[in-house]
Amino acid sequence: MKKLVLLVLLFIFSSVIGQTTNVKKNNKDSLEISVLIKKSVALRRQFKLDSSLYFSSKAIFLAKKNNYTALLGSALMREGITYYTKTDYTTAFTRYNNALLYFNKAKDTSGIASTYANLGSLHSQQNQLEKAMNYFFKAIDLYKKLNSPKREIISLFNISLISFRQKLYDQSADYCFQIQEIIKKNKLGTYLNTNIENQLGNIYYTKGDLEKAAIHYQLTLQFSKAKKDIRRQVLSLVNLGAIYIDTNQFNKAEISYTEALQIINSIEASLAEKAVVYIGLADVNYRKKQYAKGVVFAKKGLALATTQKQTEFERDAHKILSNIYAAKNNYKTAFSHLSQFKQLADSLSNSTSVSLVKEIETKYQTQQKENKILTLENETQQKEIALQKSRLNTNLSLSGLVLALLLGGFLLHRRRKQQQLNLLKTAIKSTENEKRRIGKELHDGIASNLMRLAHNTEQKDVKLSHQLLDSYNEIRHLSHQLNNTSIKGELLIDRLFDVLPEDTENHLFNLKISPITLSVAEPYGTHLYRICQELIANNIKHANATRTTILIDLLENNIQLKYADNGIGNGDFNNGIGLKNIADRVTLMNGTLSIFSEENKGFTVTINIPYTE
Repeated sequence: MKKLVLLVLLFIFSSVIGQTTNVKKNNKDSLEISVLIKKSVALRRQFKLDSSLYFSSKAIFLAKKNNYTALLGSALMREGITYYTKTDYTTAFTRYNNALLYFNKAKDTSGIASTYANLGSLHSQQNQLEKAMNYFFKAIDLYKKLNSPKREIISLFNISLISFRQKLYDQSADYCFQIQEIIKKNKLGTYLNTNIENQLGNIYYTKGDLEKAAIHYQLTLQFSKAKKDIRRQVLSLVNLGAIYIDTNQFNKAEISYTEALQIINSIEASLAEKAVVYIGLADVNYRKKQYAKGVVFAKKGLALATTQKQTEFERDAHKILSNIYAAKNNYKTAFSHLSQFKQLADSLSNSTSVSLVKEIETKYQTQQKENKILTLENETQQKEIALQKSRLNTNLSLSGLVLALLLGGFLLHRRRKQQQLNLLKTAIKSTENEKRRIGKELHDGIASNLMRLAHNTEQKDVKLSHQLLDSYNEIRHLSHQLNNTSIKGELLIDRLFDVLPEDTENHLFNLKISPITLSVAEPYGTHLYRICQELIANNIKHANATRTTILIDLLENNIQLKYADNGIGNGDFNNGIGLKNIADRVTLMNGTLSIFSEENKGFTVTINIPYTE
């Protein structure tokens, strides 16, 4: 019996020894994989990308060999980030998806969330914004469950960037303020505000508030210097340089960009970072009429932007080169760069949709609120509904006789009114179709012929070629106004800027829309657009004004449009076809129209339209 016990003990002991040996081996292997991943990450941050891939591939091999699922997911994800940095987006996408498979298998929530965030960045870089937003919101949900506010902030910030790209500036700022609340609530310190301050600077800069923008950029520079974050210092200097250019402080701008260039040349910087600095220096030298230096910097920036596939930077470089060559009277080269600028600008403007951001955000917020809405349906609400039904039945009984007497006359009046509205709708629809037909013929016929003539005469007569090109652009603009009827999914301000004349020394135009991100449902959007077109056309033909203002406000359940100019006025305004068209559109929207005009006292129009978003 003792021998048997002794044998059993020896067996258990030897098993434990064997297990301990395996654990030590496993710990050694997993530690080696972790070290390889850390080396890969460190080398990527130094932009030694091929070396980074060498270590990540070794980590992947060892993790597969030892069947370490979570570590394999981590190594694949890190390698995906390196390929993303190399702009090999196809390989990066494959690595991220493979990482997701292993993270899901290991039930590694943190790894899944990080991969979602990286997939969001990948799709955002490729302008696939619907997919990007979905991935970022998925990552945020998981980071909330993991109580990881720092990572949640990163995904929220990326959503703010997408909103900014869609020109939803107020929405982008709201996300920044939301992030600042999270930083404050979790006491995460001031440094995390660096990106937020920079983004707020971008928002105010784009909205034209350069003073506020400069304050936020200075804060970004202050935070980045405190933490010795060189890259963000460069970003701040570039942004401040842009403000100095816009405020005609060209020497300050040159100092700012030159300092940024010195920093960039002292580190392993990405091609995109270098491109931004070179293009900024090109712009400064163009403004200072130092054209030779401007061309050198612009071409360097263009080459780097093209290699890095940064379309926006390519566009900016072509624009500056076009300006420089035009200033040097080299119209042929200027025309070439201008054509490339317009092509890139068109590709950027057509690559995204504002309505997309709102749709995805609404879906996410709806999903978050569904449980809260269900909990609000309590016993008190049910009793209130029952009481309202009882009151309604009583009121219906008392008013039934009166309704029966009035119903016949009301239906007759309603039928006549509906017939009039149907005729009006048909007439306006016919008008819109005719405008589209004319716009298409202008674009496909006259505009195309002018473009061919511009190219054919370019060698013989450069000035004539440019005159033809100007005529082409005017007809193309007119065709765009006639042909683009529906503004579904567009910001109202973007479309109205297309028809608003540019300010001159003798005539200032002021357009204000509140909120600036107003996007009106159809057919209201098209009606408002056409009404403004009619008013502006009438202004140019007859008003002889020096100041014209158009204000559009979204009030509570109401859109108000106010037009005013200080022109010669018109005492006989009721007979105009344009004003009749305006009145017809207001009628179709069930709105009210008020017009005031006296000789030499200007012309004022006020329109109120019932509208619920």
